[in-house]
Amino acid sequence: MAISRGFQVLKWLDKLVLPLIPQSPSVTLPSHHNFGTYQGLPSMANPTQELTPEAKYGRMPFDIFLLERWDYAADATQDKRQWDSLARQYLAMKPKERHPYHMEARQRLSSNYVPPDDNIVIARILPSFQSIQERNYCGRSTTHNSHDPVIVRTHYSDINDQTRNEAYTTMVQDAILQGLIDDNGYWNDKALYNYGADWQCVLLRAPELCDQERHAHEELYHKSRFDELNRNTPPIGDREELDRWLWDWSSNIATRLYIADREAIDDYKIKVFYLDVHGNAVWHHKFNANTLLEYDGAWHGMGLAQLHGAFSGAAENGSELII
Repeated sequence: MAISRGFQVLKWLDKLVLPLIPQSPSVTLPSHHNFGTYQGLPSMANPTQELTPEAKYGRMPFDIFLLERWDYAADATQDKRQWDSLARQYLAMKPKERHPYHMEARQRLSSNYVPPDDNIVIARILPSFQSIQERNYCGRSTTHNSHDPVIVRTHYSDINDQTRNEAYTTMVQDAILQGLIDDNGYWNDKALYNYGADWQCVLLRAPELCDQERHAHEELYHKSRFDELNRNTPPIGDREELDRWLWDWSSNIATRLYIADREAIDDYKIKVFYLDVHGNAVWHHKFNANTLLEYDGAWHGMGLAQLHGAFSGAAENGSELII
């Protein structure tokens, strides 16, 4: 998926147009059903092997959204189609529209909520479509104001089917050792993330990555001017207007996402995408992998506009940062 200069709200979500799933009455499954789960590959990090309290099934905002809207009468062969459709619906919602689900998630966490284990979504859907790592990371993102980004590897073998494990390990080992990636944010599994250039598919697995609670309240949402922001980047060469545009967007970045695709692994450069609440890439950079510590410090000290102005000699989206 090429990232063009500028973007349109939800443009990537329109890649596959699926019908909305109607809300249906719930039906239950016998409690003795045993459904398998996806198993992640071993990594250099030390991910939690069990769900954390906030990540337990039925407690996260997207869980509650699914439980409310899942078509329980649909055949199991439609699970993936239905999951993707509902993930797109969730990503299309504004922060204030997601806010009730976050409020309910916090209430469930504080009350140690335990859902019925014979519900289809709890027993089959959530364990099948999200890994423990993904849930634990996204659980932190919905209960903490700040957390380290995820790094998603989307390239696993070259044209001769030779694995790129050694090259990838070399590229990210400094980030792991320096603690710049959360233990549950090291997403390296060919069975789950072999997307190539279509890295945004990961947002359908974990739409909670783009949750932005600080703008959920009506007053703060209007103050953020999110609906008024210009989605089109200024003309290349107009550095002053570009800086102003990036400054406006800086406070509306929902998350940063590190991507290791073919180009990144070949060139030893990590890509970082700045996403809005809908999963659109507002801007992206690339930088030498061994300068991740410097990049992370610059991001926290400067923000998007100053970071780009200080370390990039180009006005294009996707330019390299010389740190």
